[in-house]
Amino acid sequence: MADAVMGDQQPLPGRRRPLWHWLVLAFSLPPIVGIALAQFATWTWYGELASHWTLHGVIALLPVLVVFRRDPRWGRALLVLMALGLAPWLMAAFSSRAVAQSEIATAARVACANVYYYNRERERLVAVFTAVDPDVLGLVEVGDEDRRLLKQDPRWPHQVWSSRRDLFKVALLSKRRIVTSQIHDFEGTNAIEALIDLGEAPLRVLLIHPYSPVSPELAQRRDRALVQIAKLCATSREPLLVMGDWNITAGAPLWRPLLALSDLRLAPGRQPATWPWFLGPCGIAIDHILVRGAGIDDLAAFNLPGSDHRGLVTTVSVPPWSTPAQ
Repeated sequence: MADAVMGDQQPLPGRRRPLWHWLVLAFSLPPIVGIALAQFATWTWYGELASHWTLHGVIALLPVLVVFRRDPRWGRALLVLMALGLAPWLMAAFSSRAVAQSEIATAARVACANVYYYNRERERLVAVFTAVDPDVLGLVEVGDEDRRLLKQDPRWPHQVWSSRRDLFKVALLSKRRIVTSQIHDFEGTNAIEALIDLGEAPLRVLLIHPYSPVSPELAQRRDRALVQIAKLCATSREPLLVMGDWNITAGAPLWRPLLALSDLRLAPGRQPATWPWFLGPCGIAIDHILVRGAGIDDLAAFNLPGSDHRGLVTTVSVPPWSTPAQ
């Protein structure tokens, strides 16, 4: 009886493990390899790509850890690997965060969305934006159809559209007056910088969409673009909001240096997953809304018909400004 009970948990010394133990280990090889790449090959593009999924990898390793928990070799190795995979996310969880809005501040509802260039449900998208009803709306991967549907929309009378003829066009739509605007080129991708008059205070908005790191070259261009963006943020003296599809998660090696260089703050609470849309809250957060010198409420995700992303919406608050926008 005792032998049978022990055999259900762990093999006796000298006894071979049952086949299903090794099957569980075999199915766990992808997350094992992914976490190892993310930790020991971060200078490679595939190691950096794996870093976005290490939290999922840690969760996927829980069954094999239960099976091998008393094994002096596999059990300890799995614990070490899971700790390494979890560490970047724990450090990101303690990143500096902005406070929620105050009663004396001027508030604006802000949303951003990657509408997906090949989207065939553009009119349904417009209906979603109407329901979300943001004061400031940032869109990436916009096309000619989006411009036709939204350019003359009276709900957002102040607009800036990039003119680039590729898949990375962006657009900033606002109910509030856009005082000044500028289109930047970061390593071949457009970004819109705009100063928006909120009445008692200005808000500088930067809408970005660097490349997705799906190849060594694009990963390097994305990294260079993000560093350029962080340096630009450091020069802004007005309250600042940066939003868009960043194509990077909090688990990536570059994430914390970017926050340190730009002095941007995360929203309080959980950062919602935005990609891929079919994983819902179980995906990864590559779309972000960050602020500096402003308050921000918790982020909320919303579905985007026809897109591979989910959108983000929140409320940003800016304290009264001593020098109002001209």
